[in-house]
Amino acid sequence: MFNFIKRLRDYRARRDNADMTIRNWKVKNNDIYADFTRRIDAIANGDMSVLEQMFQLAKDCVPQEALILYGWLANLDNPSSSESQLQWAGRYTDVIARCLTHKQLWLVVNLKTSEVSVSDRKKPDCLAVCANTPGQLWKSLPLDVRTFIVEQTDRLIEDSCFCDGFDKEEIYQSIAFFSQLLFLSHAAFIGEFLANLYNKVMREDDSLAFCMYYFVVFDHGLTRMARLLDDIIRNECVGLSGMMLVCNCIRMLVGKSIDMGIETKSTWEDTSELCCQEVWKDISCVLHNVRTKRKNKKAIVAIDEIIIGNKKKIKHGIKTFLNDNKDDICLAYLLKSLINSEIIKPSVKYMTFHRAIEQFIGRTYGHDVPQKRYGEIKNMNLSGPQRGTSYQKAKRIIDQWTMYFENCG
Repeated sequence: MFNFIKRLRDYRARRDNADMTIRNWKVKNNDIYADFTRRIDAIANGDMSVLEQMFQLAKDCVPQEALILYGWLANLDNPSSSESQLQWAGRYTDVIARCLTHKQLWLVVNLKTSEVSVSDRKKPDCLAVCANTPGQLWKSLPLDVRTFIVEQTDRLIEDSCFCDGFDKEEIYQSIAFFSQLLFLSHAAFIGEFLANLYNKVMREDDSLAFCMYYFVVFDHGLTRMARLLDDIIRNECVGLSGMMLVCNCIRMLVGKSIDMGIETKSTWEDTSELCCQEVWKDISCVLHNVRTKRKNKKAIVAIDEIIIGNKKKIKHGIKTFLNDNKDDICLAYLLKSLINSEIIKPSVKYMTFHRAIEQFIGRTYGHDVPQKRYGEIKNMNLSGPQRGTSYQKAKRIIDQWTMYFENCG
């Protein structure tokens, strides 16, 4: 496994680059994305083909050792299981075993080296999972989930000869043990899973992965999925286990989307108002306990998404402008010209434009000087009396290129 963490060391910059790459891909592949969203909507009518493809994509990224683990768990009642399956976790066997046998230890994935280890405390800049006791794990589950597990376990005990010789307490402990086993194993394997996913998306140019990324990050995909689940509950005869699955999915979608910063409490509150009482209750419960990240989210858009008119001619004009005006400060004059010619809306912020230009041109510009300059001139009346040389230069460039871009529409 290559060190994917090393590649992601400058995470924020790479995430922004990935966002821009996905947005540019979507502009060029609108038909593919439209077909993807059509298939998502078709889930409500029973067409699960897109979900099957998504699950297969995820399965293709699961490390082989994890697949061996799942095979081992599935064959616990088969005494002829091969000897190799007992080594299901490979080099992670020792750390997982230590977490299972020494409670309150943390399984830690170092985000600089991708090393998996055990710690007695949570560490900064690391992915850390605490190995709680079965009792603690049980108490952390929602009441309806615990009730469902008890009812299903009781039914299993009554109906299955596999449970002969075990009392209920032993069954509950076994369930808690294997839950912890799976939980810790997933954390241990996450480095390899992300490495495989990175390869699939960045090297194989998988269109399904690009659609999933855009759908979730930019198209409010998780709130849309919640409404889709709500439609299923309203229109289908959903049993207890199905309802439990839907409710758990809703809770996960709400919590993870806010944690990732791709949805807000406000968007989920709006979504909950359109849903049935059961879904509304689950969304409200998570929103009551979740903490939002109070940070301004960067607007990542492609140049094609903010220009209006003949995009080919306009982009050619932008390249010509930047060839003739190489100083960073001239980006402020370019944006002012594009706004004056009604090719870009005045509501577009300078840094949104700046990032789009950097991606389009394929080079980095300093942003401090042009951003400050744009702030000075964006509301300035450039048709007034003559001022200093800096003002005259700005007026000359903006007037010249405003006229040029007006002819590009």
